[in-house]
Amino acid sequence: MIRMLWTIDAISMGPLIYVLKEYFLSSFAKKNLLICGIVFVITVGITALCLFVSRKLPVDEFPQGAAKEFSLIDASELPTFLGYFFVSLSIPEGQYLLAGVIFFLLFLFVYRAQIFCYNPLLLLLGFHFYQVTIENGFQLLLITKQRNIRRAEGIWFEKLYRLNDYSYLDL
Repeated sequence: MIRMLWTIDAISMGPLIYVLKEYFLSSFAKKNLLICGIVFVITVGITALCLFVSRKLPVDEFPQGAAKEFSLIDASELPTFLGYFFVSLSIPEGQYLLAGVIFFLLFLFVYRAQIFCYNPLLLLLGFHFYQVTIENGFQLLLITKQRNIRRAEGIWFEKLYRLNDYSYLDL
């Protein structure tokens, strides 16, 4: 269930951009502003709900010395974010059924590929994405508000929420 919610959250910027393109850019009528505002609030609300519900997930400790390397990957995920924007902007005006099918297919791809943690709203909320290499060579995704983790020495996390087998959230 939480995986599905995080997947909806990950692609929610796509429908938001589509709605902005359809309603806000077409005219500045009050009705259109209201629709855009509602979709924006829903998008932010989904992100807030994901962060809230994540506190119910299993907790792991990340002891000092467990990580061998930290790499900031905020910028490397930019193509994923931009893909949602370009898909949203390329859907012809008034093609709501087509938009629904495209966003549903996008949902399925993101869900199956388990890349549901990459959400541009998290960046705006101050979170950063790190690729962490641990002692046995596995690579994990860490989402945290800590900045500038450059060295693995002395870094530990008392409470990490497990999003999936390879993704963790530090709240």
